[in-house]
Amino acid sequence: MVEVLAVLRTIEKKYGRITEFHVTKDFETPDRPFAMIFAAFADPASFKLVPPRGIELAIPAPEYEHQPGGPGWKDIEEYLDEADRDPQFDRDNDLNLFGQQGHVRNHIYVRVSPSKKELSTFPIHIAEPPSPEKQRRIAEQFLRWGGTQPLKPINSERPIQDTELFGESSLDNVRMRAALRWAAKALNKRSPYEIYPDDAANAISSPEGDSPLVRQDVVESESRREDDAEPRTAAGETIEEPLPTSKQ
Repeated sequence: MVEVLAVLRTIEKKYGRITEFHVTKDFETPDRPFAMIFAAFADPASFKLVPPRGIELAIPAPEYEHQPGGPGWKDIEEYLDEADRDPQFDRDNDLNLFGQQGHVRNHIYVRVSPSKKELSTFPIHIAEPPSPEKQRRIAEQFLRWGGTQPLKPINSERPIQDTELFGESSLDNVRMRAALRWAAKALNKRSPYEIYPDDAANAISSPEGDSPLVRQDVVESESRREDDAEPRTAAGETIEEPLPTSKQ
């Protein structure tokens, strides 16, 4: 998805604002981020700027760290805002490798050409809603992806108010936490970032996940070592064993 957004923003800078797009993928070549992208310009004049026979573009490939679960917000954030056409785009982005001895970025090579038919998509209000089975699979994949994020667990009984979702909150990534909680409840599963009441036996107080979890068997093993070190009575007093006496 990062590569797709990078291509779209570059085309916008060269030709003009894009209103909608459709991405196709060739599953026989999974290493390629996309097969074709169909896009519609906001201004018909932008469409006329594209050469009738098409043009080859070398687009700097996004640089981001590949992680389990795919790209994160920070990887796509710089590509979320629409771009306006830059009349100086060709001059400012001329690919010149002369004299570059250091790091040279990889590029995505695409061919931009006018489509023979207009892009048409189904309006959202008449689109078929996902089936219950598809909704379940989406929720499971989202919950699995959420388990790869660096978030501290919070108490499952800690409510997340609607006002926190778009206002001030003491929680980090509060909207993601709310979505993960919703997905977990819908699947009747546990959220990977929440501590549940039945986990109390394995944890020492952890308000909102700030205190570390402590395993009960570790506490018990330390207690046993203390008990074995010195015999004590039930009242906690030391038992003094009599010294052995020799027979006369």
